[in-house]
Amino acid sequence: MQELRELFPNAGLRDAKSLLLDRKQLKVPRSVLEEYFEEYEPKLKRERLARNLKRKQFWAAGVNALWCMDQHDKWKYKFGLGLHLAVDPFSGYLLWLRVWWNNSNPILICNYYLETVESLGYVPLLTQSDPGTENTRVANAQSFLRQFLDPSLAGLIQHVWK
Repeated sequence: MQELRELFPNAGLRDAKSLLLDRKQLKVPRSVLEEYFEEYEPKLKRERLARNLKRKQFWAAGVNALWCMDQHDKWKYKFGLGLHLAVDPFSGYLLWLRVWWNNSNPILICNYYLETVESLGYVPLLTQSDPGTENTRVANAQSFLRQFLDPSLAGLIQHVWK
């Protein structure tokens, strides 16, 4: 490990794991590398965390101007459950939080969106999500509803992918 650290002083845990396998033909468990970095490279770990946790500026015009949605697979592999949620970032209002065995089905995700629109009785100005395939129907439904309510928006996408 010393030799690799001299050659690659900024290699993180993932890179170190790959380097050990490629250069030394050693398959080292992640937990062992985590312990190594915790004990021998605490400064490097702090620097990486500080760099990765920088806050970004976020802007929303007001309540219901933007609904942000995302899925999380944190429980998927351990418990077989996926999490999907949407939030209004201006007010912090949680629009939905659903736990189900599948959080990547576009029909299911669009259903969450349409149920929320129906129960609240209004449509946001924009929706925002990552570019995953599970969000394509929400983007289409959002654009259709906004264009139906305001014909001057015809041909304009009412969804933001980030």
